[in-house]
Amino acid sequence: MRPLRWVFAAVFLACATAACNNDTTNSSETTVTGPPDAHATTTAPPTTLPATTAAPTTVATTVAQNAPATPVPATSAPEETVPVAAESAESAAAMQAWTDAWNAAATDTATAEDLAALATEDVAQAMITITHATGETSTVVPVPSATLNPDGTVTIEECILIEPTIHPFPSFHYTGTVTRQPDGTWQTTTIVPHDPGCVPAKINNEVIARYNEYLTLRSEFGNPPNPNDPRFPEIFLDPTPFVSRLTEMQATGETYQLNIESHPNVITYSDAAVSIVDCSLVVGPTGFFDTSNSPIADNAAIGTTVYGDVTFVRSETTWIVESAVVTPRECNIASSNSQLIVVGQ
Repeated sequence: MRPLRWVFAAVFLACATAACNNDTTNSSETTVTGPPDAHATTTAPPTTLPATTAAPTTVATTVAQNAPATPVPATSAPEETVPVAAESAESAAAMQAWTDAWNAAATDTATAEDLAALATEDVAQAMITITHATGETSTVVPVPSATLNPDGTVTIEECILIEPTIHPFPSFHYTGTVTRQPDGTWQTTTIVPHDPGCVPAKINNEVIARYNEYLTLRSEFGNPPNPNDPRFPEIFLDPTPFVSRLTEMQATGETYQLNIESHPNVITYSDAAVSIVDCSLVVGPTGFFDTSNSPIADNAAIGTTVYGDVTFVRSETTWIVESAVVTPRECNIASSNSQLIVVGQ
């Protein structure tokens, strides 16, 4: 009997992803006119499941109409609205002030006075304390989202990266308020910490979309095997091992098929890389097949699960695969123990 030769496992030697540690410590949710701890920056799947779970995607060789507006009775007062362009400009200005405050707080010699135009004294001092928690200068990567409130203030939701950090996760979930001052500038006036361990929705959706594209292309690359596909550099950081395996398959006449329902979750997020785990359900022929299209021994059976661990790094324009290990084994599709909280819009 020939040994199992899964393309994922055969091509990629070991996953570079570190184990995801679950932090069960809950930060106090006391509103600070400045907060206790923090630092934050994938396309959403067609169907959104509960907050941190991506919709399952079936990989195979595979609008709601708006309800009519309810008329406003003639006697009703006209509803006050903010023009979309004005709302967008105000939210953008508030997010910029929030981001500038974090960046200023992270500098070596930052003082509350330095941040006076960007944040109230308590907020400024809290940001400085957070970004200097290790005693070293931190790098911060804010990725805020904003909601313009009826009173003109802007609510910020943020998953900010702060590295180095004293926490198991370098990403921190914060909410806060940014208020326009009489001179037209914006100032952060409140900040509230939440549990650490998050990923910005934008990054989450981008990476999961890229992962699903990667699965589809792997199926295309292996059936029939094409070691000369020009798209490899767009998918893999180092396509050499994958190309070598496809060359071998082409010589022997083998093909690789992938028919799974994927359930990916982002488990680590840093400025350097994002890692996904996926407990996939096998829904069709999956594995290696010989020249007569007969499955080679130990192919995954329909109804079984395949566990994948894939790490992406950012290229100049997109996310590319740095490492991937996929193993046919039992896993829990419903499990979300390793998921990060998805924050923002």
